[in-house]
Amino acid sequence: MMNKINAIKTKAINKAVMAVAAAKNKIEETRGSVSEHAIVIIIGVVLGGILLVGLIALMNNVIMPSTEDKVTSMFNMG
Repeated sequence: MMNKINAIKTKAINKAVMAVAAAKNKIEETRGSVSEHAIVIIIGVVLGGILLVGLIALMNNVIMPSTEDKVTSMFNMG
């Protein structure tokens, strides 16, 4: 009886160790190098900057002039 329990326990421990090793290998494969992370960060900063410049240009050239015209026309009504 004790031999069966020890065999099952050993089998479960070996299975758990193999699962941990497989997970560790998978994580190491997808981790990537420092240069890959740096490139992704630089691309994110550049795209964020481009988006910010576009929004500022939109605010200054489209939204604010039309808002100013509408506010001026509202004050001229009175």
